[in-house]
Amino acid sequence: MKRKTVFLDQGEFMGGAEHFLLDFLANLSPTENRRLNPTVYGGVCNLYKEKLPAGVPRINFVLPAVKGGKILKVFALFKLVFTAKKLKKSLKADGVTQIFTNTPRAHLVALLLKKVWGWNGRWVVMMHDFTLKPDALLKHIGRQADIIIANSMPTRTWLRQHVETAYHDKLRLIENGVQTSEATQGVTEIRNLVNLGRIDQRKGQLLFAQAAEALQTTHPDLTFTIIGDSVEGDMETQAYETELKAFTKERQLANMSFKPSVKNPLETIDGFDALIFTPTEPETFGRVVIEALSKGKLVLAFAQTGPKEILEHYERWLIKHKNLQPIAPHLQLVEINNAAHLAEQMAYFTDNPALIKTYTQHAAEFVTANYNLVETKKRLAEILLV
Repeated sequence: MKRKTVFLDQGEFMGGAEHFLLDFLANLSPTENRRLNPTVYGGVCNLYKEKLPAGVPRINFVLPAVKGGKILKVFALFKLVFTAKKLKKSLKADGVTQIFTNTPRAHLVALLLKKVWGWNGRWVVMMHDFTLKPDALLKHIGRQADIIIANSMPTRTWLRQHVETAYHDKLRLIENGVQTSEATQGVTEIRNLVNLGRIDQRKGQLLFAQAAEALQTTHPDLTFTIIGDSVEGDMETQAYETELKAFTKERQLANMSFKPSVKNPLETIDGFDALIFTPTEPETFGRVVIEALSKGKLVLAFAQTGPKEILEHYERWLIKHKNLQPIAPHLQLVEINNAAHLAEQMAYFTDNPALIKTYTQHAAEFVTANYNLVETKKRLAEILLV
């Protein structure tokens, strides 16, 4: 039977998992694309549709939300079961032999597809976040999936803790990768700072705004930009966006501006001097960190799992490969959820531009050596084309 692969991805917003998948599809060779024979089920937001390569067809497929109290979650489970049945019918009609999932809701539907409805095709799972609950679901995924890919070392550790030992041979590691250019020159001063990502309390944009407020008088030349949108249909993220903009207006933050989500984060980041990453909860990776480093930008991030490992890796790499000893250990890492410390670190680099070059001049080379899209695409293609 000819191979046909479905990428089940609701794509309601453009996060790291979505950008990862779309970059992979966009960089397939004509031969790989023919052999993989890919179709995306989902991808409903406009930016997703715009970035999807022309040679990859898309079918509108909605994955119901799972949020709410116990009663709502019971109804959601029924919806997911029927969605999985609908999916099985569609996969059979399209002659699909393999599915790939990369978000919690897609994992749940695929699990029901296999466990309840008995679909016997190949299932490849890629874990991009820690939000799949309860943890017991990972045991069932471990039993039903053919391959489970971790996007980082912390993700692999988490999977090994929750997937039964008998199924650890299914685990693989493929870290995020981005397009890079070692010729990129690192910034040597900072004036324009950006916080880029989905508007969500877990992304901590309000803390970024509070830090901007603290610097408005002492560092009036600094500008702060928040790029992203709340999720359509997600009342919590929409309420957070309202709160964030109300705070900016009430505090009269003339140095703060907002812009909508972008199709190409790399191009957007290139217009700023520093990326400020403020997750309030652990991240599996923190793709935006390597995107900014690939452009030679200064990165400051809360010391959460994900960005913490990347920046500590970068520091060790500078010492080992460039014989560059950072002025102070972990200077790019900020106390978690601490707006005052964030403001302090931003001011410190602004007032001491001579320090910036240490952290930016080799950043693009580091990403090329460790998080290269060419290698990422190659490793994922090898799994999907087996």
